Amino acid sequence: MKIRNSPGLVTIFSLAALIAGGCAHTTRHGDVTLTPGSMGWPIGLAVVGYLTFPDIPIGTKATYSFKVIDLPEVIYPEEFELKVPEAERIPIHPRGPWVDCVIQASLMTLDGRTFYTRTLRFNNAQGGGEAHWRRITISLPFRPTDRFGETALPKYRSYILKVDVLNPSSRVSDKVAVRAFTEYGIPSASR
Repeated sequence: MKIRNSPGLVTIFSLAALIAGGCAHTTRHGDVTLTPGSMGWPIGLAVVGYLTFPDIPIGTKATYSFKVIDLPEVIYPEEFELKVPEAERIPIHPRGPWVDCVIQASLMTLDGRTFYTRTLRFNNAQGGGEAHWRRITISLPFRPTDRFGETALPKYRSYILKVDVLNPSSRVSDKVAVRAFTEYGIPSASR
């Protein structure tokens, strides 16, 4: 089968390459990587920037700390996500091995002063509706926002995210992912 050269097809592939190329540059900022947001010129699509944190094991009691250093803008964690088998979907089966898990997440200045703490109980989690590869996402909101969706926190570009697993999941292999985005646009997955 032959594919003809079409000016429309070439234009579409060129725009896709331009947009994807602008999103591929990542930089290291302490224990995290930053994929910056951009505008997909000339069509004006906003691509949201995000931080990628290491996944956090929640199957045993432990404390994890991640330094975020010298970001070009303020980006705080927005939520924690746990991928679970589809059979553990909250409305159907609210007694997964993770349901009694409790973590405490804190944001601290680099000198150790805590400026925000929240205890997250997995039995209060929001069950994701989309199943991917027979797994669903359980989300735990973390970041406080005002009625306009803006972060009501001090504006630090360097900080520490500290996570204490207070009551572990009974499944040792469970891990949570941290989602952290710039404050504009529509969030996309950070992994």
